[in-house]
Amino acid sequence: MPTYSVDNTPCVIWNEPDPVPDSVYESIAKTFVDLSRFPLSVGTDGLRAWHLLYWEKTPMQTVNGQITNWGDCGQPNSANIPKGGLTALSDISRGVGAGVGVASGAVAAAGGAAAASAAGLGILNAIPIIGTIASLALLPFEIIFAHHAAAVAKEQSTNCGCWATFNQWLDAIDQAVQTQQVSPEQGITMVQQLYSQAVECVADVSAACTPGHMNAACDLKAGASGLVLLRQWMYMNLPQFNPALAPSPLAGLLGSSSGAGTGMGSGIVLLLILLAILFVASGE
Repeated sequence: MPTYSVDNTPCVIWNEPDPVPDSVYESIAKTFVDLSRFPLSVGTDGLRAWHLLYWEKTPMQTVNGQITNWGDCGQPNSANIPKGGLTALSDISRGVGAGVGVASGAVAAAGGAAAASAAGLGILNAIPIIGTIASLALLPFEIIFAHHAAAVAKEQSTNCGCWATFNQWLDAIDQAVQTQQVSPEQGITMVQQLYSQAVECVADVSAACTPGHMNAACDLKAGASGLVLLRQWMYMNLPQFNPALAPSPLAGLLGSSSGAGTGMGSGIVLLLILLAILFVASGE
């Protein structure tokens, strides 16, 4: 059972085949790991969790890409995200109300920038989003993160709150893509927007993130940027996220073209037999 370590702690477990190739993890890790401070394995092993791992004393743990232990940061209030997925505006408004105490009626009656204004946040920045569902699904991020950044001063608490929320909404986007509530392309846009909001969430506790001016928030932002790239690859290349990649029902009959000879030949013979039977039956 492959187990990988983050911060010298074995906390990433795969007891089934990981569908993401090692080469993908390595390529993405090279885009954000500061090799003057960390080995590349810090990035590759962290990416294998499919989530951002952060804790103070009690470590997080993932199994097969799912969080099984949220560590001492704890799991965010599950009421913020509907258990049935991102399906309706009423679900989104309940999440907002539970998260920050905003009157759900005021938010439900608005959308996008108007909803943020109703929550007392002013006008949202104009960031292109694909589709109406994506716009609605992203509404809680802006409100939760803005509220959290204003209410929490300590670096540890801010990192815990912002990145735990990032992980929770990452799962919600995964589910929306898997259940085809949003397209893979919409899911990619949502993850990009989520990352931007998470970076803004930790802005008050982040160092400049330049050589000699680094802190935990900088490293976490770098790791999160890798997860954005990983989701882009997953949503476009894994059948579990992209139904267009699911094998055709005829694949078993025709065999694989790469299998040359036996597989392809037997598949064609079987198909010809079936066609012959249909031809004879139609002539009777």
